[in-house]
Amino acid sequence: MKLNTASLIAFRSFRRSRRKDQYRSRPLLGALLGVSLSLIPLVAVINISEGMIEGIVNRFLETDSYHLQIFSYTSKTEDDFQAEKEAVLTIPEIKYAFLERKGAGMAYSDTANTGVAVRAVERDIWETDEGFRRYIEVRDGAFDLSEDRSIVLGEAIADKLGVVPGDSVKILTGKVFPNGRYIPRVTPFTVTGIVSSGYQDLDRLWVFIPYDMGWKILSDETSQTLLGIKTIDPHGNLNQIINRIGTVSVGPNWRAYTWEALNRSELNSYQTTRSMLVVIMAMLVLVAVINVSSSLIMLIVENRQSIGVLKCLGASPAGIQRVYRLTGLFVGIGGALLGCGAGLLISRYINTILAIVNGLGRLVQRLAAPLTGGGAEEFSLLNKAYYLQVIPVNLQWDWVITVGIGAALLSWVTSTVPAARAGRIRPLDIIRKF
Repeated sequence: MKLNTASLIAFRSFRRSRRKDQYRSRPLLGALLGVSLSLIPLVAVINISEGMIEGIVNRFLETDSYHLQIFSYTSKTEDDFQAEKEAVLTIPEIKYAFLERKGAGMAYSDTANTGVAVRAVERDIWETDEGFRRYIEVRDGAFDLSEDRSIVLGEAIADKLGVVPGDSVKILTGKVFPNGRYIPRVTPFTVTGIVSSGYQDLDRLWVFIPYDMGWKILSDETSQTLLGIKTIDPHGNLNQIINRIGTVSVGPNWRAYTWEALNRSELNSYQTTRSMLVVIMAMLVLVAVINVSSSLIMLIVENRQSIGVLKCLGASPAGIQRVYRLTGLFVGIGGALLGCGAGLLISRYINTILAIVNGLGRLVQRLAAPLTGGGAEEFSLLNKAYYLQVIPVNLQWDWVITVGIGAALLSWVTSTVPAARAGRIRPLDIIRKF
């Protein structure tokens, strides 16, 4: 049986039966729908998880860990760090270099207090670094560190303290002496802005103050000074740049680390979680594809007479097998097209879908408030403390095409057994039964 003839017969398996109350293709449509429904979550997980991981990683390396960080293992002065900064800026692959002093403290307002991670950064970081500016959103006020006592708060800290731009905030820091004595220091600041990175797990403790104020209120024992480097290509060969930094460094005991080394545990956690989700979704696809085999068996049982007629007309067992293998392949192709298409649509409009679901959830929450007593936390499908508030859309076309082709080929493979069974049907056995 020629390929075009086998293809025509396979397509006819999806047509309406002569009897108006039945569909000959009902088993096939069920199998096709099963393949498509199983592919939707797999495609959505691949695209959404990739976009979310990329968004989180970009926020880490542009707003917190930089592309490279340079530390000193010995005590260095402010002038030493400034000299190191000027030295590394002579390397062509380096775009920016920023000095930062990090430490812990306690923030006080008139109504509340909370622990904070103090980031003393250079005053011009907002104007100079477009990567920092891209992922730090100003929710209120401005990112302004022009005054010595100006401070910019993360959104979560501002909510806890109940402050807005213009309010006063005190930062408690201290110095630990060799004898163990702790001397506290309280420094008043004026809030100039409230910001968010869009990922609360990253910025929930952040407060920004001018770099020179960090040297005054953060002691060497309770803080760490670093030189943050921004390169032309953060995903390029950063180790080569580290080697060049070693040749221009002023003095010994300087050590550079890549953003991947600094965030290795987070990266491994994200990739492991993503891989587990993909494996679980792939198992659903495998179950659906296996269902194609059982659907073809049902179709063969229903069409035993037609198979007998084809064999009487000269169709070979190999020709009959080709018909049902092509039928399984068409089921896989149809399911792949529907499933991948729907998965891509969900991935493309995931933020809109989440907004609609959250809106409906909050509406139900308000309607049920008289019965539940209210007071519950505002409904959100994805907790903003652990997920991005806006998921970047990054469609993985190569993965989607691979998944679609894989589902179609698996459907073709699983049709081998029922196709072989159809090829072994003997016309004489059918005649005896009818």
